[in-house]
Amino acid sequence: MEPEVVVAWIESIRDEVSVSEACSWLGIARSDLLPLEAAVETEHTEAVAEKISELCIRHKFRYGTGNRTPSGRAKNEPQTGSADDAA
Repeated sequence: MEPEVVVAWIESIRDEVSVSEACSWLGIARSDLLPLEAAVETEHTEAVAEKISELCIRHKFRYGTGNRTPSGRAKNEPQTGSADDAA
């Protein structure tokens, strides 16, 4: 059985039966559930990171709704501080 199916099913009946009882119905130890939950969380996180990467590449790493550089400064916004100020 896929970890996603096990975790989703147990979450769906959590209000009706105990997690231990649900695990016994599936023939798995209660202690085996934590690694399954971690595997599902990792897969979800990786899928989200992959989607974010795909969107960044598709949109040429432009952020937000304004005309801003990756540093967050508007292109027409003057830079604060200069080489003359540092001296």
